Amino acid sequence: MNNEFAEGGKSRETTHPDKTAAGVAAPGAVDDATKAELLLNHYNDTMQLTLRQWRARNRLFLFLLLLLAAMAIDLCTDASIGDAINAYLDNLLGRNGNDNPPLLATHVAHSAC
Repeated sequence: MNNEFAEGGKSRETTHPDKTAAGVAAPGAVDDATKAELLLNHYNDTMQLTLRQWRARNRLFLFLLLLLAAMAIDLCTDASIGDAINAYLDNLLGRNGNDNPPLLATHVAHSAC
């Protein structure tokens, strides 16, 4: 029963979006199992990308906290902490000798703390 004008001009009979009115599969139609598998794969890929971004964000946040803590300690202590940091950086970068300028200037006239 196909009444063209029932309920405001719309047909009462509905067909599956992947099938024609005759019940034959439309060209390029994908069955429900394949759709579900594609959606699941898309969800898994999206979740993996999201988790990777969260891990990177968390690492950067911890690095920022450690950097701010080191800056606060350096600001509120005498120059010996700065000298120790300079010695570590010189050793890390392979700079030996006293002719190199310090990487971290620690000569502050007045401490903020």
